[in-house]
Amino acid sequence: SDAELTPANSQVLAVLNYLRNFIDTNLFVPCWKELKRTAEHVKSLGTSAQIGMNDATGVVRVELSTDAYRYSATLRLNEGYPGIIVPPSGEVTPNLLPVTVTAGSSTNFPPPIANMITKQAQEIVRRCYQGRDVANALQMSNPIHAPRAFVAKVQGEARITNDTIKDLLHDRETLLKMNKLREVDQAKQAHNAKAALNSTKVRKDARRELSKLAEREMQRDEALAKKLSETEIEIAKRESGWEEDGGEPVHSLYAVVDFLMDSVCKFCERTCPKCGQRILPASPAELISIYDKSKSKTAEEKAAKKEAKARKPTRVFCGCWYHASCLDKLMLEPPFGESCPGSCAGREVYHPDYNDDKSVRERNWMQREARKREVEDVKMMF
Repeated sequence: SDAELTPANSQVLAVLNYLRNFIDTNLFVPCWKELKRTAEHVKSLGTSAQIGMNDATGVVRVELSTDAYRYSATLRLNEGYPGIIVPPSGEVTPNLLPVTVTAGSSTNFPPPIANMITKQAQEIVRRCYQGRDVANALQMSNPIHAPRAFVAKVQGEARITNDTIKDLLHDRETLLKMNKLREVDQAKQAHNAKAALNSTKVRKDARRELSKLAEREMQRDEALAKKLSETEIEIAKRESGWEEDGGEPVHSLYAVVDFLMDSVCKFCERTCPKCGQRILPASPAELISIYDKSKSKTAEEKAAKKEAKARKPTRVFCGCWYHASCLDKLMLEPPFGESCPGSCAGREVYHPDYNDDKSVRERNWMQREARKREVEDVKMMF
Protein backbone atom coordinates (compact mmCIF):
# COMPACT_ATOMS: atom_id res chain seq x y z
CA SER A 1 0.00 0.00 0.00
CA ASP A 2 0.98 3.69 -0.28
CA ALA A 3 1.46 3.87 3.49
CA GLU A 4 4.13 1.17 3.33
CA LEU A 5 6.20 2.91 0.61
CA THR A 6 9.43 4.33 1.97
CA PRO A 7 11.56 6.87 0.12
CA ALA A 8 13.98 4.09 -0.87
CA ASN A 9 11.15 1.91 -2.18
CA SER A 10 9.75 4.84 -4.15
CA GLN A 11 13.08 5.37 -5.85
CA VAL A 12 13.38 1.68 -6.76
CA LEU A 13 9.82 1.68 -8.11
CA ALA A 14 10.54 4.78 -10.20
CA VAL A 15 13.66 3.16 -11.67
CA LEU A 16 11.75 -0.07 -12.45
CA ASN A 17 8.95 1.87 -14.13
CA TYR A 18 11.48 3.81 -16.18
CA LEU A 19 13.26 0.61 -17.28
CA ARG A 20 9.97 -1.09 -18.13
CA ASN A 21 8.83 1.89 -20.17
CA PHE A 22 12.22 2.04 -21.90
CA ILE A 23 12.05 -1.64 -22.88
CA ASP A 24 8.41 -1.43 -23.96
CA THR A 25 8.90 1.63 -26.15
CA ASN A 26 12.41 1.03 -27.56
CA LEU A 27 12.39 -1.52 -30.39
CA PHE A 28 16.17 -1.36 -30.69
CA VAL A 29 16.81 -3.06 -27.33
CA PRO A 30 17.30 -6.57 -28.85
CA CYS A 31 19.90 -5.29 -31.30
CA TRP A 32 21.56 -2.27 -29.71
CA LYS A 33 25.07 -3.71 -30.16
CA GLU A 34 24.37 -4.58 -33.79
CA LEU A 35 22.81 -1.15 -34.35
CA LYS A 36 25.85 0.60 -32.87
CA ARG A 37 28.15 -1.43 -35.12
CA THR A 38 25.95 -0.63 -38.11
CA ALA A 39 25.99 3.12 -37.38
CA GLU A 40 29.78 3.10 -37.08
CA HIS A 41 30.05 1.18 -40.36
CA VAL A 42 27.86 3.72 -42.18
CA LYS A 43 29.74 6.70 -40.73
CA SER A 44 33.04 5.17 -41.93
CA LEU A 45 32.08 6.26 -45.47
CA GLY A 46 32.00 9.90 -44.41
CA THR A 47 29.68 12.17 -46.37
CA SER A 48 28.77 9.36 -48.82
CA ALA A 49 26.51 7.72 -46.26
CA GLN A 50 24.14 8.88 -43.54
CA ILE A 51 22.03 6.99 -41.04
CA GLY A 52 19.06 8.04 -38.91
CA MET A 53 17.17 6.07 -36.25
CA ASN A 54 13.86 6.25 -34.39
CA ASP A 55 13.75 3.88 -31.43
CA ALA A 56 10.00 4.34 -30.83
CA THR A 57 9.02 3.15 -34.31
CA GLY A 58 12.02 0.88 -34.87
CA VAL A 59 12.92 2.64 -38.12
CA VAL A 60 16.46 2.96 -39.51
CA ARG A 61 16.95 5.25 -42.51
CA VAL A 62 20.07 4.94 -44.63
CA GLU A 63 21.09 7.49 -47.28
CA LEU A 64 23.85 6.43 -49.69
CA SER A 65 25.40 8.48 -52.48
CA THR A 66 28.25 8.02 -54.91
CA ASP A 67 29.07 10.45 -57.70
CA ALA A 68 25.68 11.67 -58.98
CA TYR A 69 23.75 8.56 -57.88
CA ARG A 70 21.69 8.30 -54.70
CA TYR A 71 19.90 5.45 -52.95
CA SER A 72 17.92 5.61 -49.73
CA ALA A 73 16.26 2.83 -47.80
CA THR A 74 13.99 2.52 -44.80
CA LEU A 75 14.53 -0.52 -42.59
CA ARG A 76 11.68 -1.13 -40.14
CA LEU A 77 12.44 -3.54 -37.32
CA ASN A 78 9.36 -5.50 -36.29
CA GLU A 79 8.67 -6.77 -32.80
CA GLY A 80 10.48 -9.97 -31.94
CA TYR A 81 13.64 -9.19 -33.96
CA PRO A 82 15.63 -11.22 -35.05
CA GLY A 83 12.48 -13.37 -35.13
CA ILE A 84 8.84 -12.33 -35.28
CA ILE A 85 6.00 -12.27 -32.76
CA VAL A 86 3.20 -14.58 -33.83
CA PRO A 87 -0.20 -12.86 -33.41
CA PRO A 88 -2.76 -14.41 -31.00
CA SER A 89 -4.72 -15.76 -33.95
CA GLY A 90 -1.69 -17.85 -34.91
CA GLU A 91 -1.85 -16.65 -38.50
CA VAL A 92 1.46 -15.47 -39.92
CA THR A 93 1.49 -13.71 -43.29
CA PRO A 94 4.34 -14.69 -45.66
CA ASN A 95 5.46 -11.06 -45.89
CA LEU A 96 5.93 -10.69 -42.12
CA LEU A 97 9.68 -10.61 -41.52
CA PRO A 98 11.92 -9.27 -38.74
CA VAL A 99 13.02 -6.34 -40.94
CA THR A 100 11.02 -4.69 -43.72
CA VAL A 101 13.15 -2.99 -46.40
CA THR A 102 11.72 -0.30 -48.69
CA ALA A 103 13.47 2.07 -51.09
CA GLY A 104 13.24 5.78 -50.28
CA SER A 105 11.93 8.56 -52.51
CA SER A 106 15.37 10.14 -52.95
CA THR A 107 16.62 7.14 -54.94
CA ASN A 108 17.52 8.17 -58.50
CA PHE A 109 18.45 4.74 -59.86
CA PRO A 110 16.06 3.37 -62.50
CA PRO A 111 13.27 1.26 -60.92
CA PRO A 112 14.64 -2.08 -62.28
CA ILE A 113 18.02 -1.56 -60.58
CA ALA A 114 16.57 -0.03 -57.40
CA ASN A 115 14.05 -2.87 -57.11
CA MET A 116 16.75 -5.50 -57.62
CA ILE A 117 18.85 -4.03 -54.81
CA THR A 118 15.88 -3.64 -52.45
CA LYS A 119 14.45 -7.09 -53.12
CA GLN A 120 17.81 -8.78 -52.59
CA ALA A 121 18.21 -6.92 -49.29
CA GLN A 122 14.77 -8.17 -48.24
CA GLU A 123 15.71 -11.69 -49.33
CA ILE A 124 18.81 -11.56 -47.10
CA VAL A 125 16.49 -10.80 -44.16
CA ARG A 126 14.28 -13.76 -45.04
CA ARG A 127 17.21 -16.16 -45.35
CA CYS A 128 18.65 -15.00 -42.01
CA TYR A 129 15.21 -15.43 -40.43
CA GLN A 130 15.25 -19.03 -41.72
CA GLY A 131 18.46 -19.59 -39.77
CA ARG A 132 21.02 -19.22 -42.55
CA ASP A 133 24.33 -17.61 -41.66
CA VAL A 134 25.09 -14.29 -43.34
CA ALA A 135 27.39 -15.77 -46.00
CA ASN A 136 24.80 -18.35 -47.10
CA ALA A 137 22.00 -15.79 -46.91
CA LEU A 138 23.92 -13.48 -49.24
CA GLN A 139 24.65 -16.30 -51.68
CA MET A 140 21.09 -17.64 -51.68
CA SER A 141 19.60 -14.15 -52.08
CA ASN A 142 21.05 -13.92 -55.59
CA PRO A 143 18.09 -12.84 -57.78
CA ILE A 144 19.53 -14.90 -60.65
CA HIS A 145 19.39 -18.56 -59.66
CA ALA A 146 21.72 -21.19 -61.02
CA PRO A 147 20.44 -22.92 -64.16
CA ARG A 148 19.61 -26.62 -64.03
CA ALA A 149 22.68 -27.44 -66.12
CA PHE A 150 24.88 -25.78 -63.49
CA VAL A 151 23.22 -27.70 -60.64
CA ALA A 152 23.72 -30.95 -62.54
CA LYS A 153 27.35 -30.00 -63.10
CA VAL A 154 27.81 -29.31 -59.38
CA GLN A 155 26.32 -32.71 -58.55
CA GLY A 156 28.60 -34.46 -61.04
CA GLU A 157 31.88 -32.79 -60.14
CA ALA A 158 34.58 -34.90 -58.49
CA ARG A 159 35.96 -33.34 -55.31
CA ILE A 160 39.38 -34.41 -54.04
CA THR A 161 39.52 -33.93 -50.29
CA ASN A 162 41.41 -35.50 -47.37
CA ASP A 163 38.51 -37.88 -46.85
CA THR A 164 38.55 -39.05 -50.47
CA ILE A 165 42.33 -39.63 -50.30
CA LYS A 166 41.85 -41.71 -47.13
CA ASP A 167 39.11 -43.68 -48.87
CA LEU A 168 41.41 -44.40 -51.81
CA LEU A 169 44.19 -45.62 -49.49
CA HIS A 170 41.69 -47.80 -47.63
CA ASP A 171 40.46 -49.30 -50.91
CA ARG A 172 44.04 -50.04 -51.96
CA GLU A 173 44.78 -51.88 -48.69
CA THR A 174 41.52 -53.81 -48.96
CA LEU A 175 42.30 -54.94 -52.51
CA LEU A 176 45.74 -56.16 -51.41
CA LYS A 177 44.15 -58.19 -48.59
CA MET A 178 41.58 -59.69 -50.94
CA ASN A 179 44.28 -60.65 -53.47
CA LYS A 180 46.32 -62.40 -50.74
CA LEU A 181 43.26 -64.33 -49.56
CA ARG A 182 42.51 -65.42 -53.15
CA GLU A 183 46.11 -66.56 -53.55
CA VAL A 184 45.81 -68.66 -50.38
CA ASP A 185 42.68 -70.31 -51.76
CA GLN A 186 43.90 -70.83 -55.34
CA ALA A 187 47.64 -71.53 -54.86
CA LYS A 188 48.87 -74.85 -56.38
CA GLN A 189 51.85 -77.03 -55.61
CA ALA A 190 54.94 -76.49 -57.75
CA HIS A 191 55.34 -80.17 -58.73
CA ASN A 192 51.59 -80.83 -59.15
CA ALA A 193 49.45 -78.10 -60.82
CA LYS A 194 46.23 -79.88 -59.81
CA ALA A 195 47.03 -80.20 -56.09
CA ALA A 196 46.29 -77.30 -53.73
CA LEU A 197 49.24 -75.81 -51.89
CA ASN A 198 47.32 -75.16 -48.64
CA SER A 199 45.18 -77.47 -46.60
CA THR A 200 41.40 -77.60 -46.91
CA LYS A 201 40.94 -75.83 -43.56
CA VAL A 202 43.32 -73.00 -44.51
CA ARG A 203 41.59 -72.50 -47.86
CA LYS A 204 38.15 -72.63 -46.25
CA ASP A 205 39.18 -70.00 -43.67
CA ALA A 206 40.57 -67.80 -46.46
CA ARG A 207 37.30 -68.02 -48.42
CA ARG A 208 35.29 -67.24 -45.27
CA GLU A 209 37.48 -64.21 -44.47
CA LEU A 210 37.25 -63.06 -48.10
CA SER A 211 33.45 -63.24 -47.98
CA LYS A 212 33.29 -61.26 -44.71
CA LEU A 213 35.71 -58.65 -46.06
CA ALA A 214 33.66 -58.23 -49.24
CA GLU A 215 30.44 -57.84 -47.20
CA ARG A 216 32.03 -55.18 -44.96
CA GLU A 217 33.31 -53.24 -47.95
CA MET A 218 29.91 -53.38 -49.64
CA GLN A 219 28.25 -51.90 -46.55
CA ARG A 220 30.97 -49.26 -46.28
CA ASP A 221 30.60 -48.29 -49.96
CA GLU A 222 26.83 -47.93 -49.55
CA ALA A 223 27.31 -45.64 -46.53
CA LEU A 224 29.88 -43.51 -48.39
CA ALA A 225 27.64 -43.26 -51.45
CA LYS A 226 24.74 -42.10 -49.29
CA LYS A 227 26.92 -39.51 -47.54
CA LEU A 228 28.29 -38.21 -50.87
CA SER A 229 24.80 -37.99 -52.34
CA GLU A 230 23.54 -35.99 -49.35
CA THR A 231 26.51 -33.61 -49.64
CA GLU A 232 25.96 -33.05 -53.37
CA ILE A 233 22.24 -32.49 -52.87
CA GLU A 234 22.95 -29.88 -50.18
CA ILE A 235 25.41 -28.07 -52.47
CA ALA A 236 22.91 -28.10 -55.32
CA LYS A 237 20.19 -26.79 -53.00
CA ARG A 238 22.33 -23.84 -51.94
CA GLU A 239 23.35 -23.00 -55.51
CA SER A 240 19.79 -23.14 -56.82
CA GLY A 241 18.18 -21.20 -53.94
CA TRP A 242 16.42 -24.14 -52.28
CA GLU A 243 14.15 -22.97 -49.47
CA GLU A 244 14.66 -24.85 -46.24
CA ASP A 245 14.80 -23.72 -42.63
CA GLY A 246 18.31 -23.75 -41.22
CA GLY A 247 17.72 -23.16 -37.49
CA GLU A 248 17.27 -20.25 -35.12
CA PRO A 249 16.84 -16.77 -36.68
CA VAL A 250 20.06 -14.85 -37.28
CA HIS A 251 20.53 -11.07 -36.85
CA SER A 252 20.30 -9.45 -40.28
CA LEU A 253 20.34 -5.65 -39.75
CA TYR A 254 24.09 -5.18 -40.14
CA ALA A 255 24.22 -7.65 -43.03
CA VAL A 256 21.52 -5.78 -44.95
CA VAL A 257 23.09 -2.35 -44.45
CA ASP A 258 26.52 -3.71 -45.40
CA PHE A 259 25.00 -5.23 -48.55
CA LEU A 260 23.35 -1.92 -49.48
CA MET A 261 26.57 0.00 -48.95
CA ASP A 262 28.53 -2.48 -51.06
CA SER A 263 25.88 -2.58 -53.80
CA VAL A 264 25.38 1.17 -54.10
CA CYS A 265 28.72 2.75 -53.24
CA LYS A 266 30.76 0.31 -55.32
CA PHE A 267 28.26 0.12 -58.17
CA CYS A 268 29.52 3.27 -59.86
CA GLU A 269 33.08 1.93 -59.71
CA ARG A 270 32.19 -1.31 -61.45
CA THR A 271 33.50 -1.88 -64.94
CA CYS A 272 32.31 -4.29 -67.61
CA PRO A 273 34.57 -7.39 -67.54
CA LYS A 274 34.36 -7.61 -71.34
CA CYS A 275 35.16 -4.07 -72.51
CA GLY A 276 36.65 -2.57 -69.34
CA GLN A 277 34.42 0.54 -69.48
CA ARG A 278 32.30 1.78 -66.56
CA ILE A 279 28.96 0.04 -66.24
CA LEU A 280 26.98 3.15 -65.30
CA PRO A 281 26.97 6.38 -67.31
CA ALA A 282 28.02 9.54 -65.51
CA SER A 283 24.49 10.94 -65.47
CA PRO A 284 21.55 9.22 -63.74
CA ALA A 285 19.24 10.77 -66.34
CA GLU A 286 21.17 8.98 -69.08
CA LEU A 287 20.84 5.68 -67.22
CA ILE A 288 17.08 6.20 -66.83
CA SER A 289 16.80 6.86 -70.56
CA ILE A 290 18.37 3.47 -71.23
CA TYR A 291 15.38 1.85 -69.49
CA ASP A 292 12.87 4.05 -71.30
CA LYS A 293 10.22 1.82 -72.92
CA SER A 294 8.39 4.50 -74.91
CA LYS A 295 8.07 3.91 -78.65
CA SER A 296 10.46 5.70 -81.02
CA LYS A 297 8.91 7.68 -83.86
CA THR A 298 11.84 8.69 -86.04
CA ALA A 299 14.80 6.75 -87.41
CA GLU A 300 17.15 8.86 -85.29
CA GLU A 301 15.23 8.02 -82.13
CA LYS A 302 15.27 4.31 -83.00
CA ALA A 303 19.03 4.40 -83.61
CA ALA A 304 19.61 6.26 -80.33
CA LYS A 305 17.46 3.78 -78.43
CA LYS A 306 19.28 0.83 -79.98
CA GLU A 307 22.61 2.34 -78.97
CA ALA A 308 21.33 2.99 -75.45
CA LYS A 309 20.02 -0.58 -75.17
CA ALA A 310 23.50 -1.89 -76.00
CA ARG A 311 24.82 -0.09 -72.89
CA LYS A 312 22.13 -1.45 -70.56
CA PRO A 313 23.70 -2.84 -67.32
CA THR A 314 23.00 -6.56 -67.01
CA ARG A 315 23.80 -8.70 -64.01
CA VAL A 316 24.80 -12.35 -64.46
CA PHE A 317 24.69 -15.27 -62.02
CA CYS A 318 28.22 -14.81 -60.64
CA GLY A 319 27.36 -11.23 -59.57
CA CYS A 320 29.32 -9.35 -62.24
CA TRP A 321 27.69 -6.67 -64.39
CA TYR A 322 28.03 -6.45 -68.17
CA HIS A 323 26.85 -4.08 -70.85
CA ALA A 324 24.08 -5.83 -72.80
CA SER A 325 26.06 -5.77 -76.06
CA CYS A 326 29.19 -7.10 -74.33
CA LEU A 327 27.20 -9.94 -72.78
CA ASP A 328 25.78 -10.75 -76.23
CA LYS A 329 29.30 -11.09 -77.61
CA LEU A 330 30.39 -13.25 -74.68
CA MET A 331 27.39 -15.58 -74.84
CA LEU A 332 26.54 -15.69 -78.56
CA GLU A 333 29.97 -15.61 -80.21
CA PRO A 334 32.98 -17.96 -79.95
CA PRO A 335 34.74 -19.06 -77.85
CA PHE A 336 31.70 -20.53 -76.12
CA GLY A 337 31.80 -21.47 -72.44
CA GLU A 338 34.38 -18.78 -71.69
CA SER A 339 34.91 -18.09 -67.99
CA CYS A 340 33.95 -14.71 -66.59
CA PRO A 341 36.97 -12.36 -66.75
CA GLY A 342 35.58 -10.34 -63.83
CA SER A 343 36.28 -10.51 -60.11
CA CYS A 344 34.37 -13.77 -59.52
CA ALA A 345 37.38 -16.10 -59.78
CA GLY A 346 36.71 -17.22 -63.34
CA ARG A 347 33.27 -18.79 -62.95
CA GLU A 348 31.29 -19.67 -66.06
CA VAL A 349 28.80 -16.99 -67.12
CA TYR A 350 25.06 -17.73 -66.83
CA HIS A 351 22.03 -15.56 -67.49
CA PRO A 352 18.38 -16.60 -67.94
CA ASP A 353 18.13 -14.74 -71.27
CA TYR A 354 20.61 -17.17 -72.85
CA ASN A 355 20.52 -20.93 -73.29
CA ASP A 356 22.39 -22.78 -70.53
CA ASP A 357 23.84 -25.28 -73.01
CA LYS A 358 26.87 -23.78 -74.75
CA SER A 359 26.65 -26.39 -77.54
CA VAL A 360 23.19 -25.04 -78.44
CA ARG A 361 24.53 -21.47 -78.54
CA GLU A 362 27.42 -22.60 -80.71
CA ARG A 363 25.07 -24.41 -83.12
CA ASN A 364 22.85 -21.32 -83.37
CA TRP A 365 25.89 -19.18 -84.12
CA MET A 366 26.97 -21.56 -86.89
CA GLN A 367 23.50 -21.38 -88.41
CA ARG A 368 23.57 -17.56 -88.34
CA GLU A 369 26.98 -17.55 -89.99
CA ALA A 370 25.75 -19.97 -92.66
CA ARG A 371 22.80 -17.68 -93.42
CA LYS A 372 25.14 -14.69 -93.70
CA ARG A 373 27.30 -16.57 -96.22
CA GLU A 374 24.23 -17.49 -98.24
CA VAL A 375 23.11 -13.85 -98.34
CA GLU A 376 26.60 -12.77 -99.42
CA ASP A 377 26.64 -15.40 -102.18
CA VAL A 378 23.26 -14.18 -103.46
CA LYS A 379 24.51 -10.57 -103.47
CA MET A 380 27.58 -11.57 -105.48
CA MET A 381 25.38 -13.26 -108.08
CA PHE A 382 23.53 -10.03 -108.77
